[in-house]
Amino acid sequence: MAEPNRPYREVRALERGLALLDAMADMGWSSPTALANRAGIDRSSAYRLLATLAAAGFAVRRDDGRYYLAPKVQRIGLEIRQDDLELQTAQSELDVLVVRIGWPSDYAVIKDGRLTIAASTHPRTTMTVFRRLIGQHRPLLRSALGRAMLAAMDDGQLAQTLELVRAAAGEDASEIEVDGAVTRAIEQARRDGFGASHGLIESGTSAIALPLRRDAHVIGAVNIVFFSTVLTPATAAARFLQPLRDCVERIERQIGSLH
Repeated sequence: MAEPNRPYREVRALERGLALLDAMADMGWSSPTALANRAGIDRSSAYRLLATLAAAGFAVRRDDGRYYLAPKVQRIGLEIRQDDLELQTAQSELDVLVVRIGWPSDYAVIKDGRLTIAASTHPRTTMTVFRRLIGQHRPLLRSALGRAMLAAMDDGQLAQTLELVRAAAGEDASEIEVDGAVTRAIEQARRDGFGASHGLIESGTSAIALPLRRDAHVIGAVNIVFFSTVLTPATAAARFLQPLRDCVERIERQIGSLH
């Protein structure tokens, strides 16, 4: 029977076939016996599964009877976009962070000139008034996420980002044109060592944030969101800036290993 938290029973043949694909990736050209041993399945099953994988275009059989991954597998891998892998990495580490500190977090990127939530742990905790944030936008200059990103950019990336924001029009485009607004937000974040927002978006909600980099290029930011009546950005930073920094560093290391 299926386990309570697993509504569907696993397909054993599929599991064994995937185990053989994994074994071929590890071992290179190998005999069915060697692959069966590595995958932990019996040899007769391995022969049948390898023949099926070859017929479906996922494996190639040499004249000597050895098997290896077919180019089709590589094409599938290449179709997984870099930003998809980065997003998966960020979400995984945010899941770890919310267990560690209790408060929710978001990972945001600038997409089409707007600061967009790409991953979130608000649904994973009761310490929030938000639930569905993924895909929603946040004000660039009034959010901790936006301030953290802008403060970490060099002059070239900053200028390019602001041009994208202007091209997208909307509220952000108007706010960045206010005299000195961008400079003040950046200078404050650099003095603090993190982006902060104290009730600037929702009156009862505040946040701190750190930028996320890939090869010294700012690609996003991660925040911690909390109730303004419970914490200020300064007290939140004293308690949670190090866990947030640890989270960002783990994401950056994993993203770096994807290249």
